[in-house]
This record gives sequence, C-alpha cells and structure tokens, in this order.
Amino acid sequence: MNGPPLPRSPLLIRVFLASPGDVVDERGMAMRVMKRLPYDDPLSRGEIAVETIAWDKPDADTPNLAAMTPQEAISVQRPRPSECDIVIVIFWSRMGTPLPPEYSKPDGDPYLSGAEWECLDALDAADRTGRPKVLIYRRTEEPRFAVNDPSIEEKLQQWQLVKDFFASFRNPDGSIRHAVNEYDSPATFEKKLTEHLQEIVQALLAEHEAKTQVPATPPDATPESEVPPEPPLWEGSPFPGLRAFGQDDVPIYFGRERETDGLIRRLAEGARFIAVVGASGSGKSSLVAAGLLPRLADNAIPGSRDWLRIRFTPGELGENPFIALAAAFGPVLERQNRQQRDVAARLETDPGALAELTALMLDDQPEWSELLLFVDQLEELFTVVAEGYRGTFSNLLAHAAMLPQLRIVVSLRADFYHRCLEQPALEGPLRAGSYPLSAPGVGALYEMITRPAALTGLTFEDELPERFLEDAGGETGALPLIAFALEQLYAQRSPEGRLTHSAYEGLGGVKGAIRRHAEDSYLALDTDSQATLPSVFRGLVQVDHTEEGRVATRGRVPLEKVAPTPEARRLVSAFTQARLLRQTKGENDQPVVEIAHEALLEWPRLQSLVGLQGTAVGATGSFGARVASLGAKAMVVQKRIRDLLRRIRFRGYPSECCRYGSSDAASNRNRQLGAIPL
Repeated sequence: MNGPPLPRSPLLIRVFLASPGDVVDERGMAMRVMKRLPYDDPLSRGEIAVETIAWDKPDADTPNLAAMTPQEAISVQRPRPSECDIVIVIFWSRMGTPLPPEYSKPDGDPYLSGAEWECLDALDAADRTGRPKVLIYRRTEEPRFAVNDPSIEEKLQQWQLVKDFFASFRNPDGSIRHAVNEYDSPATFEKKLTEHLQEIVQALLAEHEAKTQVPATPPDATPESEVPPEPPLWEGSPFPGLRAFGQDDVPIYFGRERETDGLIRRLAEGARFIAVVGASGSGKSSLVAAGLLPRLADNAIPGSRDWLRIRFTPGELGENPFIALAAAFGPVLERQNRQQRDVAARLETDPGALAELTALMLDDQPEWSELLLFVDQLEELFTVVAEGYRGTFSNLLAHAAMLPQLRIVVSLRADFYHRCLEQPALEGPLRAGSYPLSAPGVGALYEMITRPAALTGLTFEDELPERFLEDAGGETGALPLIAFALEQLYAQRSPEGRLTHSAYEGLGGVKGAIRRHAEDSYLALDTDSQATLPSVFRGLVQVDHTEEGRVATRGRVPLEKVAPTPEARRLVSAFTQARLLRQTKGENDQPVVEIAHEALLEWPRLQSLVGLQGTAVGATGSFGARVASLGAKAMVVQKRIRDLLRRIRFRGYPSECCRYGSSDAASNRNRQLGAIPL
C-alpha cells in the first residue's frame, strides 16, 4: 500500500561567482544576496538551499599549492563554473590578471584572465547543454583614473580589454550572441541580481518538480539524498525598536542601498567631510553605522577595508566634547600610557593634536589606510555640550577635514542645521559636504518591514505590512514608530512565527504602540514613582526656541541628577527595562540617562505633564500621508501581481510536465532565462 508523498528536501543550488578584483563591493553584495536567497522570496522559501562557490567566500579558504598556479588551485579544488547551476559574472573596468600560457582557448589564443576563463567555461556549457544559467553584469559607470596615477597606462589597457571583450558578444552582423545586464551603481546591481536569481530559482524548481514528482510513495521509503533545510539567517528579533542599527545588524538592514551608494561615491571622489542631515527619525545614524561603514569594511573603495573607524557623540560623556573625542581614542592612549583628560585638554587648545592621534592610530596600518571619524548626533553640540566648548570644537572639526589621512562623517538633525551654520568654522564644510537624507519612500519602508522578517522565518498575515504603511502615512518621523511597533509585534508572535492583525490592533497600531507601551509602563508603577515623571523628564528634554517655533530634543543627564530619589530611580529603571530610556556610562564611568528616541515625546501624558504641547519633534502632513497610503497600496498590488505571474509562469503547470513524462515545458521556460534582457 502506498502512502502520501514524502516531504521533499530543499533543492540544492550551486552558484559560481566570477569577477576581476575591481568589483569587490559587488562581490560582497552578491554573496549577501545568495545568503538571503532561501528566505527572501515567499515562492521558494523553505524549498532551496544555496551553495556559493567563490574564492573569497569568508568561510572557504582554498590552499594555494606550490606546484599549482592560483587558477589551477581554484579549478582543481572547487567545482568548475560549468558544473554549477547558476554562474554570475561581473565586470567593470578591469579584465583581470592574465593566465599562464598553458591556459588557452580552442583557437589557441590565451585567456585574458581567470574571470574570462570562468565566464567562457560557463557560456560554452550553457550553449551545449542549457546549463548553467549564466548571468553577466557590466557596470556602466565610467571608471575614475587620476592623470598622475603611475599605473594609468595599465588601467587604460585593462579598460580597453573589457570593452573588446563585450564587443565580442555581438555577431558580425550586429546581432547579440550573449545578453548582458548593465547597471549604473552597486545598489542597482543588488536589486537586479536579487530579482534575476528569484526568477531563475523558480525556473529550476519547476524543472526539478517536473522531473521528480511521483503519484505516491511506499510507506517504508526514505529519501535517496537529503539536503538539510537552511536554518534562520537571524536569531532573535530582526527589528531594532527605538535603537539605531549598528554594524552587527547588516544582515537585517534594508531600504537604504541607494543612499549608501551616494555616501560611498562622495568618499570615492575625495570628500573629507560629509554631514548626513535629516529629520529626527529619518535613520541618519543607521545609514552610517549599518550602511556606509560595513560597505567600507568590504572594500567598497579600493583600500577602505584597511581604514580604521571611530564613533562618538559630542555629549556622550557630559558637557565637554573633547573628553568624548579623547575617549574614542582610548585604546591607542592606553598603549601610549596617556591620560584621556590630558589629551582632551590639548585637543581643546591645539587642533594639531588630532593629527598626532590619527598618526598613532595608523602607525601599524598599511600606508593607504585612513581614519574615519564618525561624529554621531552632532546636534548634541547645542543640546548637551556647554556653550563655551562649541566654537573650539567646531574649529577642530573644520581643521580635521583638511588632514590627509582623516575623513569626517557627521549625522545632524535638520532642525539644528542653522545652528551649525552659525559656527563660522563649520559653514564651509557643511555647505560643501551636506548629504540630505529624506524619509524612506514607500518601497524602502516595505522592504524594511518584510525582508528582515523573512530572514528570521516570520510571516505576516495578509495585508498586515500594507497596514503598517497606510497607518504610518507620509509622516517624516514614521520610521522609528514602525520599528518600535514591529519590535512589540515580534514579542507577540504566534508559536509558528506568525505576525497577526489582532496583535497589531492590541498594540495600538503604528502610532499608538509607543504611547500605549509608555502608558502601560507608567501605570505599572506605584503612585510615588509616577509622581516623579515630570521632574525626571524635564531633565531629559530640552526645548529649543527657533524661528519655526519650539523644538524638543533629548538630553543626556547623569543618573544621580535626573533621579535623586528612590522613587525617581524606580521610574527610570522601569522605563529603561521597557527600552524607553537608555542608560550608558558617562565621565568617570558614572551612569547617564537619555530618552531612547524622540518618538517618545509624542506620548500625550508626557506632553501634558512636562508642558510639551505645541512643541515640534518631527514634521507631519496629512496630504503626504494620503499620498503615501495610495502609493503603498499601488506598490503592494503591483508586487502581488508580479508574484502571481511568476508563480503561473514557472510553476503553474507541473502536472502537464509529468503527464507527458518529460520536463519540456519547464526546460522551455528555463531557456527563456538563459540570459535575462535589460
């Protein structure tokens, strides 16, 4: 007697990555895309496992045997491109290092590089057998060559080889032999690659189903070979709540790829001072910490993997920003047996001291290494820092922007931009180096909601992500509200990892989640502790009077000052545990307290008790909200139609394939994807 079909193990898909060394940024992106591939697409989630074949894969180290050339070592010890299911080839300005004479084409000509050999090996197999699926990408951005570069002749020669290589992709009559996917920036490449791989995976799954589907399975049958399912790519909550994303959050950071490209481009063009300027809640700190810095660590700019990075905020250790800056150099000062207070005093009086510290940091680094100083929340210069330090610290930043091995990146709330311009030393750097950051668009917000969830194995009830977008509307400060509501929703997920409408409604939606959470935390306290809320928060909130009106900002205050009584400390402790307040170490390791995010200032009880009514935290607009709501609906409808068409195109007719005992239908569909047009 036959039983039901056995559960199918995931289909193992081997992907080969080939390229010269000038597209390191794209290689890193490609490996991240392939790591996410088993999770990203709901049509194939749980059905595939991906093995990436790449010489620079972090967990793979191909030994270079003395009797072999590097290309031989890779070829012998790794699958050839022609033996894989998908081959990705990326070119920009270089062809690569020539292979030794023993590697030659059928016509006797030498291969120009290992990348060309890998590309042609894959194309030859694809022409003969239909396998592998070959995706060739070409970056269209003009490469930048300095006229005084001693290697400019070699670079120009490489650039010409690339152009000649792609010229060979056309037949003598001008018709196309091989399709190429062009892209203008790494962010565009990542988007295209993700979409193309999802298409090809659907085709491979359809072909696999057509070949393997059987009516029933004997009761005692076991699978011949089993591929273990991919474990979740992220453990724990994939939503940050009110905290900013950091470098450890790169796998779950989405939606800001183009903005990250923009910062990379500025630095690659030689910018030494960049100010990321945006409204409260626009994601400035996250863009730098989880977008820019990891891309630099992946060598997005040649040599940037060797750059050192330091982050601090001007007021993190109190009213003296020079102490905070000196503390950021703590490790090198310890090695030099120097006291931070002494160094801070010198930084205040001698801007040249920063050049000395930079040289000490880079002393044992390669000669091309630089130091990137990330000054986060520069508005603290006006909300925490004492007035007497503002001018001298501004002078130091302006001087630092002229040092040859130092780059400055700052984040700044837009409503404090005019205050910075009032500092004469900062006016020039800000006007030349400002990078305006707007609130994320509907498409970016949708990615921020859904893609981290997919990596954790979470699923949304139908139309719940759209509900987030509609409820958030077009408000500038919606991003932290969405992140907080998602974090709270994660805590109320079902045992199967389902995020539901009923739980969302129980939280109060996007705009009500943080208010309800704050109110619940407040009501859980005893009445004596509740009574301290006005005094505690008056110490943590600063109201700045501007031409546009009153603007509220958060401050950073010593715990003993903001909570001098046991009752006040109980309130601070409860709100810290609820992640509404944050406690860190200040000067002399004394605990300091700050509001986790300005979004908390929208809490009605807080506004009433502290007198914040009519105080601006972020701009809003009902017209923008209506436009964003309509845009969200249109985007999601478009995505659903696209997913439905993909399902029908690739996997809508598996029974017909099986009925005729062949996979011709699937193979025909696959051949359409042998090269995806632009």
